Amino acid sequence: MRCWFFGMCSVLLFCVHVTAQNTVRSDSTYTLAEAIQHYLDLSRIYESSSHDSSLYFANLAFEEANKTTDEKLKTTAQLRVGVALHNLGRWPSAIKALGNALEKCLENNWPKETLLASLDLGNTYLAYGRYHEVNESADLAEENFRQALKFYTQALQQSKRVSDAQWSGRVCQNIGASYYYLGNYTMALIYYGKALDLFRKLKDHKLEADILSNMGAVYFEEGHLDSAFYYHEHSREYFSTHQIPEGLIVSNINLAEIYKAKGDLRLALSLLYQADSIAEKLNDPYLKSLIQENLHATYVDLDDHERALAHYKGYTLLKDEMINSESQERLDKLNAIYEAEKQKREITSQKLANAEKDKLLLKASQERKSLLMVSGISISLALLLTAFFVWRQRFRSVVNRKDKELMNQRINQLMKDQQIRSMETALKVKEAERKRIASDLHDKLGATLTATRMAFESAGYEPDDDRAKRGYRLIDQAIAETRNIAYDMLSGVLTKFGLEAALHDLKSTVNELGTMAMKLECHKLDVRLDAELELGIYRILQELLNNTMKHARASLFAISIIREKSELTVKTVDDGIGFNLHRYNKGMGLKNIRTRVRSLNGAYTMHSKPGQGTQTVLTFILKDEVC
Repeated sequence: MRCWFFGMCSVLLFCVHVTAQNTVRSDSTYTLAEAIQHYLDLSRIYESSSHDSSLYFANLAFEEANKTTDEKLKTTAQLRVGVALHNLGRWPSAIKALGNALEKCLENNWPKETLLASLDLGNTYLAYGRYHEVNESADLAEENFRQALKFYTQALQQSKRVSDAQWSGRVCQNIGASYYYLGNYTMALIYYGKALDLFRKLKDHKLEADILSNMGAVYFEEGHLDSAFYYHEHSREYFSTHQIPEGLIVSNINLAEIYKAKGDLRLALSLLYQADSIAEKLNDPYLKSLIQENLHATYVDLDDHERALAHYKGYTLLKDEMINSESQERLDKLNAIYEAEKQKREITSQKLANAEKDKLLLKASQERKSLLMVSGISISLALLLTAFFVWRQRFRSVVNRKDKELMNQRINQLMKDQQIRSMETALKVKEAERKRIASDLHDKLGATLTATRMAFESAGYEPDDDRAKRGYRLIDQAIAETRNIAYDMLSGVLTKFGLEAALHDLKSTVNELGTMAMKLECHKLDVRLDAELELGIYRILQELLNNTMKHARASLFAISIIREKSELTVKTVDDGIGFNLHRYNKGMGLKNIRTRVRSLNGAYTMHSKPGQGTQTVLTFILKDEVC
């Protein structure tokens, strides 16, 4: 209770302190975090349209994040810088930025961020490898592909750690691509297959179609044209069914390549013209130029130079259109940078305004803080006095209640001890009464019968007389019966009549006391058990009965004994309050029971929970039966 009182005092004082300290909210901190998030969002928005603008806003976010103490925010901004550098084809710089971010993720044990950093780093190495491959630097290409594979493998481990099947599928797809560029087509198909299984389970049919297209490309490189056709055709079916024109165009180009490899140039042309009609509707210069390039190459193979030249002209016109588009994109980038600078100046002005506002708020808060401190101390003193009187009153009531509980426990314990002593006394009185009756039978009635026989002999009856013979026989029989009865009563119920009779005798004694009912059921005990086993079981049951009467507050104690072939099962159940076995398992009473059971080569189990009574099961292997 004393700890509770002082704890409450500490909490009250702490609350006053926290109230005073947190009166003013620093809006500038929230503004900086919001600005960083805004820059990150702008970087992601420009990722698809202007890579320069995307990098610009990523650098702004990283610059502002370094002014904070939030390590995760810094790392997120650095990852965005790395991705933007990758998109611009500045792969060495991207690798450096992403590598630094990955080190921070591993150092702080951030599984999701480590996954993303490893995946982005793998993507950058893969793109850098393809760049070297195009420029015919085979050794550098292979080195970068192997680095990509290393970081993709690390990303796969992290995806399993965060239990994200979507990311696992994407990483498996990229691992397959790495093996593809390394020329290990077997491993490429294995990982593409894993990605395919994951996307099918996720029912992501778009990614499933992409994987089918990738597998078709692998089989095409291996020269398995039928397998390549199978996978590209299935990919094309999906894009056609779900009306994804870009995917359908690429599938048609891939299938056209297969027909060209098989020598069926007419079918290849048919697929390319289908793709061209779809591209016209999209008005995508890149896809249209790709189709024109393939049409030009196909007509060259057909020796139709006139049409080949026409498609080559179409290809060059589209290239010029793309160059003009890139010029417009650069202009858009400059506009975006201007807008970003303008936005930055507005944010800076807002920060200055917020700083001035904070100064005014701080001055006002200091005045309020003094008032709050005085009010807080006054309220705290009043609460402390109230708490003291409440504590004092509760302490007195708790002490009185505990004294009353202790007195009731002592009274209950005395009553239980008295009940046990009454039972033991009753058993002793019964035993003493049996001994007295046995003594009277042997010393008095036996002596009287012996004297009668002697008197009968002195009466002068002839031994050959039939009536005399009958009289002698009856007197001898009476003397023998008297001696047997006296011996049986002296030797005890258990020794003479066995375990069942002794337990019935114990049951009668307990039920006569009236404090608790005892029930007994015995099956197949008509044949006596080994004397040592009977005595041991009887003592164990006495111990369990005493424990129940002393501790369990039970109204019923039931004993069940079942004999099955060479096994004897003894079970006791009471409806008492039960107890915690883990807490009381080492008590002397239970220890004595376990010792007795082990000495009889038996097995012992006990089940009890507070409020659910107690059940004990004893099992013994029987020796040869004793009649």
